[in-house]
Amino acid sequence: MTEPRDTAGRVLVVDDTGDLRRLIALALRRDGFDVLEAGSGEAAMEILETQPVDIMVLDMGLPAMSGVDVVRALRVRPETITLPILLMTGSGTSQNLIEGLDAGADDFLAKPVRLDELVARVRAHLRSHGVWSRLVADELRIRASV
Repeated sequence: MTEPRDTAGRVLVVDDTGDLRRLIALALRRDGFDVLEAGSGEAAMEILETQPVDIMVLDMGLPAMSGVDVVRALRVRPETITLPILLMTGSGTSQNLIEGLDAGADDFLAKPVRLDELVARVRAHLRSHGVWSRLVADELRIRASV
């Protein structure tokens, strides 16, 4: 997790359907999140090269570089290996669920997404990720002082 901000956290929303991406971004912004948007997996990867992000909401069915491809690419990079990722899909088959979670996604939402549920899940993942990050940082400080 990046340094604390005045807002609830920075969310990267990735979906090739502009209207849906903007609607999700609006719901998150109304709840106090700082939101970045990308229309493709490639654009998301470019943003992550230069912008700190606390959590990603990612469409599974992106053209070219799919959501699963993005997850796999992020899980091999040290700086994004623990980034919370929520996958969204319109197909919602159990095979898609398994493939996305096996790739390293943290959660799965079926489209059409309920915006209140999405916001609640984002908050929950940031809360648990924040606790875990603080525990690791505390342990590293203890070990460094020995």
